[in-house]
Amino acid sequence: MTHAEIKAKFPELWEARLKDKLYFRYPGAGGESYIDLIQRIKPVIVELERQHKSVLVVSHLAVQRCLLAYFAGQASTRITFIPSSYLTFLFFFFFFLLSLSHFFLSRSLLFVHNIPNP
Repeated sequence: MTHAEIKAKFPELWEARLKDKLYFRYPGAGGESYIDLIQRIKPVIVELERQHKSVLVVSHLAVQRCLLAYFAGQASTRITFIPSSYLTFLFFFFFFLLSLSHFFLSRSLLFVHNIPNP
């Protein structure tokens, strides 16, 4: 279901999600909050930190937000406010200091948004 469909069919669920996106979990099997996701991707973060070469991460938007928050030194409470969009790839360049680039693909154009080192 799209966000518009959820909002129309389940307005109380939508309101609960808007109130607390960080801890909100969709009901039913597979519902996962950002807090749940953070726990699930910790091994991925450990592996990314071990890398000495550049890494391209292609993932769901929620995973991208979690990774961006972690590597940019943001608090977990800021995760749901990190702008992200569909057709986005994260490319991690590992040098002496971590450098992040956020690539936005839009209508056949490539835009690069650099995130400063923490």
